[in-house]
Amino acid sequence: MPVYKDTARGSWYVKYSAKDPLTNKRKQILKRGFATKRDAVKWEATQKAKGDSTSLQITFAQLLEKYYAYNSPKERTQRNQTKALEKYFAGYSLPLNRLTKAFLTDWYIEFSARKDIKATTKNICISVIRSAFKFGADHYDYPNPSLPLKRFKEERLDYTTWTIDEFHQFIEAVDKPIFRLVFTFYYFTGCRHREATGLIRSDFDLDAGTVHIQRNLKTESSNRILKLPEPLLEELRPLLEIRADDEPVFPIPPTTMQYAFKEYIRKSGVPDIRIHDLRHSFATNAIGSGCNIVAVSKYLGHSNVNQTLRTYTHLLEKSDDELVSSIEKWMK
Repeated sequence: MPVYKDTARGSWYVKYSAKDPLTNKRKQILKRGFATKRDAVKWEATQKAKGDSTSLQITFAQLLEKYYAYNSPKERTQRNQTKALEKYFAGYSLPLNRLTKAFLTDWYIEFSARKDIKATTKNICISVIRSAFKFGADHYDYPNPSLPLKRFKEERLDYTTWTIDEFHQFIEAVDKPIFRLVFTFYYFTGCRHREATGLIRSDFDLDAGTVHIQRNLKTESSNRILKLPEPLLEELRPLLEIRADDEPVFPIPPTTMQYAFKEYIRKSGVPDIRIHDLRHSFATNAIGSGCNIVAVSKYLGHSNVNQTLRTYTHLLEKSDDELVSSIEKWMK
């Protein structure tokens, strides 16, 4: 805000441009009539302080909109993140000048005590809050009070898996062809339950031997094309040949599927597991067989390999023992 002398009038004036924090449009502002330079400088300092305060009147929600506009995330990602923040972040609708370190720390303490929210959901909120504030600091010179916010430790869920022998014992007890096919598909592809039930005939390419997983997705990275093992493809072929292109391949109601799965477990005598544990069984078999962890991660539709590593750390620890054993054999 330069201060100038108006020689014609014998007074001082201030001339500067100001930017609206929301529209980013600048406009010229001229203030005349100061008797002394000191008065002009004082007014200049007051306006600067006022301008800094005004820029922080935008809400976190408005800052988040700018962050999304700049980074252009997938619509589904933006929608899910916004929904979580609206629900759990107490500062979502507040102006930035109220979101101090003290405010965020108090909110974080309460948020961390919530037992009804999964650690993964909490970490999504923390990650987006920190990213939005960093964006504001990098691009608009806003303060960033979010640095003390730490990620939560994500506990690995306990689950039980079937060995290939246990699966064969189970599938031998399945007397209905449609159930044999769907359970076999789960076990040998690692598909999520809702992904598989969303498949239609046109998702399968028999010539290429692939299936396109593109419905009922958990994340954008879950959209993937899987190369199917030949034996599985041959089992599926008769069913696929009688389905219309837009017809569901596995048209089984969820409750019917669950009931049948538990009934066949009872009949076969194998350990009781959830349908989703067929996915864990696939991953366990793949990693235990020495398959590349990156390839397994992509096949499962994980957002990144770190998600696979976190979920199946215990399997990799076993692999470490096998590696050391192999090294010891090399040294002999």
